[in-house]
Amino acid sequence: MNIMNMIATFGVVIALLALFWQIRVARSNLFADYSKRYQGFILNLSVEIYKDDFDITKRNDLLPLIRTYFDLCSDDRPQSF
Repeated sequence: MNIMNMIATFGVVIALLALFWQIRVARSNLFADYSKRYQGFILNLSVEIYKDDFDITKRNDLLPLIRTYFDLCSDDRPQSF
């Protein structure tokens, strides 16, 4: 094996390692973004919704939050890279 083949092989190995590292970072960023959005949803949700005597007339305030929750659920499916 000559020196040029060794350099080319080394370059391919480095490129593959960089690719796997980028995929790992992208997945962790995706999880961080999802967690931030979920936390924002939970913080805006009224605690009174869990009570038995919750006033259903406040539902207009809840509809945007429910849509946000459904959007989060649709984004929760596994992503393929």
